[in-house]
Amino acid sequence: MLLNSGHGSYQICVKERVIISQSFGSWNDVTINNFIKEYQGVAQNLINKPWAGIVDVTHWELATLEAENIAKGFELWCKEHNRQYVAIVGITPLVNYQLARAGLTRPHQQENIKFFTDTDDAVGWLTGLNFFNTTRGC
Repeated sequence: MLLNSGHGSYQICVKERVIISQSFGSWNDVTINNFIKEYQGVAQNLINKPWAGIVDVTHWELATLEAENIAKGFELWCKEHNRQYVAIVGITPLVNYQLARAGLTRPHQQENIKFFTDTDDAVGWLTGLNFFNTTRGC
């Protein structure tokens, strides 16, 4: 489902034990709150055992400070609800800066977070970790 709330948009799908999200444009607090609500809804069927996420930020631009602060709480929710690995696709210096402020790039977490230039490599990594049975995403 692609949602556009007027300030950026996103798409979320689930494939096996992986939630794949794509982010587009600039996000504000309304967009991230809508995203989190939908993401947590689809995660309900996964959180009983380890799961992973692919976060495609190839077309994402930035987030407001309010949205960044909300993202910190969301990252904590994911960790507390059994998310084990995150593959981030399409990193840029601005995205890296904002992810670091949200707590996604701390050195002690690096074995659980990897950065990729394309989705196929991210899917391959998570396939090797047994989150996918195939190398095909959504």
